[in-house]
Amino acid sequence: MSLDEARGLLYVPTGSIGGDFYGAMREGQNLFANSLIALDAATGQYRWHFQTVHHDLWDRDLAANPNLVTLQKMAGVPTQWRRSPSMGLSSCSTE
Repeated sequence: MSLDEARGLLYVPTGSIGGDFYGAMREGQNLFANSLIALDAATGQYRWHFQTVHHDLWDRDLAANPNLVTLQKMAGVPTQWRRSPSMGLSSCSTE
């Protein structure tokens, strides 16, 4: 988990909802599996989530907590999160 104190957000990475390599028994959307979930740090209330893959079959879970970085831009200072899944690739997103 990672905490963004300035925004009051707690970022929680999740893994696959069931066993890897066979997804036929997983009914529904598996909405929060393989996701980065943002919770209000004070209340624990859900804010948003980003799902990296639906019905994961290849163990693409978010094994590590996201790194929070701040980038300078001409119009402001956005916070970004950077995720590192179990396969070692990474990606970024601006809030």
